[in-house]
Amino acid sequence: VAIVKHGPLAQAEASMLRTIHEAGVPAPAVLGADSQTLVIECLPTDGSLDNAWSDVGAQLAVLHATTGPGYGWPNAYAFDSVSIDNARTECWPEFWAQRRLLPHLSKLPVSLGRRLERLAADLPNRLPQQPAASLLHGDLWGGNIVWDGATAWLIDPCACHGDREVDVAALTVFDTPPPQFFEQLDLAPGWQKRLPVYRLWMWLIHVRLFGSGYRVAAERDLDQLGF
Repeated sequence: VAIVKHGPLAQAEASMLRTIHEAGVPAPAVLGADSQTLVIECLPTDGSLDNAWSDVGAQLAVLHATTGPGYGWPNAYAFDSVSIDNARTECWPEFWAQRRLLPHLSKLPVSLGRRLERLAADLPNRLPQQPAASLLHGDLWGGNIVWDGATAWLIDPCACHGDREVDVAALTVFDTPPPQFFEQLDLAPGWQKRLPVYRLWMWLIHVRLFGSGYRVAAERDLDQLGF
């Protein structure tokens, strides 16, 4: 049994899955890919993350130990109609501002966009300049983790190299990992204050793809950041 996915980014996703697998992290095997079709292994699941968090933490430690030459990815990507620019930079706050936050400005309400611009200008004071350029899953909400009862598998990546806290923040968008999960990761001091900065990107994508209902969540994180 296999899963067949169709779309213009089939080969890009295949490359991301292979890179994650080569890093030693469980990901579905790529059985075939061309310019429009991706065929991957079908994974068993018990449908619950309740018992998976310890293994998720262990897999993230392995994933994030693999590093790249800079922040970004060799190719651009997209979520449906929302393009993702992955052009590499050597400065992490610059990458997060120019590749993840500011590209949304023209698609957002003016008042929200102004708040976003103020935050982007202040990122050098809020984010580390040169954290380890860890291999990131990039879209790591709970729906992109398959738990088979023994192992946590990562699916549907939007991979790039960057601050590992991006993946940690993504897991707080729709999920509530237990305190032990964060303790296991041994995160740098101040990580709690940075989570809203990284989480904001996912809220903005949801605003663009699914409508203004997600604007409240984006504004809540901006409130928390003081913008």
